[in-house]
Amino acid sequence: MTRNYGEARVHIEKAVELNPNDTEARGIYGDFLTYVGEPEKGLEQFEIAKRHNPFDMSWLPWVKGTAYFTARRYVEAINTLNQIHEPNHEINYWLAASYAHAGRFDEASAKLREFLRIAKRDMAQFPDRDSQAWMNFFDRSVPYKDRRYLDHLCEGLRKAGLPI
Repeated sequence: MTRNYGEARVHIEKAVELNPNDTEARGIYGDFLTYVGEPEKGLEQFEIAKRHNPFDMSWLPWVKGTAYFTARRYVEAINTLNQIHEPNHEINYWLAASYAHAGRFDEASAKLREFLRIAKRDMAQFPDRDSQAWMNFFDRSVPYKDRRYLDHLCEGLRKAGLPI
């Protein structure tokens, strides 16, 4: 999350090497791989983690859903993210962007409205209609190494109706 990708890779790969059965390390590695632009490799790590412990990591659908989105596998992203029973505002923006890129604009708009409703309540500084404040929020919240992935997320949110 601090965007020190080189150092992070060294440490997480060492953790997986030292204990290849550690499902949390595998999950963190998968999330890392997604944000450095290797979502398919990230998805492989999530599958390994799930095989080792199918009952662990309640946060797995979130990171797996973002990996599917990053890989542009929107239907799988939607199905995975919809497994989360009480989504926070962030889950809803991933869903809104996924629905929008999948061409399901009514559902994208509904998820965006839900995102905004929850975000207005939960965010310390809600950007409302300030497009630059939204861009700053997503830039801080989503640690993609390559800006193209963040732009792709924001394009989905624009399609869903967010003023960015």
